[in-house]
Parts: sequence; C-alpha cells; structure tokens
Amino acid sequence: MRVPLFLTWPIWLRPLSFSFVSAITIGPVVLLKDRSLLANPSFVNHERIHFRQQLELLFLPFFLWYVLEFLLRLAYCHNLYSAYRHICFEREAYAHQDDPHYLHNRKPFSFLSYLFADTGSKTT
Repeated sequence: MRVPLFLTWPIWLRPLSFSFVSAITIGPVVLLKDRSLLANPSFVNHERIHFRQQLELLFLPFFLWYVLEFLLRLAYCHNLYSAYRHICFEREAYAHQDDPHYLHNRKPFSFLSYLFADTGSKTT
C-alpha cells in the first residue's frame, strides 16, 4: 500500500499541536513535523493504520469520534498525553506499529476491540 502521502507539517499548524504529536494523518495525507520520521518503519506503519481506520469510518466520522473520545478520556484522566494514548485508534496503532504484516491480516474495525479494553490508571 503506497498511501498515504507524507508532507512536511505546515508552519501555521505547529502552534495547534501538542508536543508529543509527531504527525497528523488526514485521509491520504500525513503531515509530519520532521521528515526524518520516514526512516522509521514503525512510524510509517502507525500512520498507515490510521489511514485504514479513517477509510473504514469514511473519514469525517473518524475525526468526530477521535475528538469526542479524546475529550471524554481527558475528562477522566486529566492528562493530555494519557488521554491521547488511550484513544482506541491510537491504542490499535501503537499495539501493531511494529508488525509490518498487520494491515494485511487486520480485520475491519479492529480498533473497536480497544475501545473498552483496560485503560489503566487515571494518571498513566
């Protein structure tokens, strides 16, 4: 799979991002803070997993779900990084980013299995 297209993060977007976010996948485009990330196969696979998730939810519902789940998790744990890491889409992508064959074997809507899985403590 050759998608997504990797582009450098626009300067105007930098103030809007959290320090721990290295890229944002928006449909077939991944905006990168640093192009050197492309040398990391795990990073590239992580972003391709997000692209597949977006395809399954037809893009707009993905973003609405992502923001809503982030806000709910933030209300629960009161920590930006923990809220981000516990979003079901991120949990799936981080869990399988090191498996280069994951997307070939992945079942549709696999992120759902991470939605109500143990989210750890409030301060993680």
